[in-house]
Amino acid sequence: MILEQLNARKCFIASCLLAFSFLLLPFLPSGEFSARAVIFVYSAVILSAPFLIIRKKMRFIRYLLCVGILLLILQPLRIFSIYLNNTLLQQTSAGIEIIGVAIALFLIGTLMFYSVSEAENREPVFGCILAYLLLGTVFGNIYYIFQLYHPGSFAALDGSVPEHIDLIYYSFVTLTTCGYGDILPKHNLVRMLAVLEMVCGVMYVAIFIGRMLSFSFRRRLMAERGPAD
Repeated sequence: MILEQLNARKCFIASCLLAFSFLLLPFLPSGEFSARAVIFVYSAVILSAPFLIIRKKMRFIRYLLCVGILLLILQPLRIFSIYLNNTLLQQTSAGIEIIGVAIALFLIGTLMFYSVSEAENREPVFGCILAYLLLGTVFGNIYYIFQLYHPGSFAALDGSVPEHIDLIYYSFVTLTTCGYGDILPKHNLVRMLAVLEMVCGVMYVAIFIGRMLSFSFRRRLMAERGPAD
């Protein structure tokens, strides 16, 4: 009984845990090692999210998840490449980062699509909320990785170098189009990524609201019709 209730509220639980993890970020030690550990956890959540939202059994998604898990295991390669000062390992880790980012973006796009299109979704609200939170998270990770390989891609008004938590914050500020202006993108590619995130954020919220209105109208219509004879 308890397992059935947890299964019916899995998107709600995952959304709450993800939101709570954001509150813990300021208390973690700064530095690349800590940031990599956080990215590892968030990447694992992104890889497991399709099982929470997508009810269809798609073979392609499973193959993609297997590749994503392999890349997740190889993620600490950059730490070893810096420690060993090995150029080949550094280039390999950069390639792994690019492939991992591409897979994460594809998975997030798939989650966003199915969270608003699946009629059988038991958690239409929290499925969309989870996809929205993961969208901001994956863009924050991308910004941080870009900052690592291209220092100076972001500039803070106080002159400090933005860290992982700062870029997670910047990602959600961009996603919601708040635009506080305390962190600015400098690299042209980062600016285009920010534009893409803004468009995705605005469009997804509009589609989400439309889906909720449609869902509410459908329930009201079914209630007025009453049980079938």
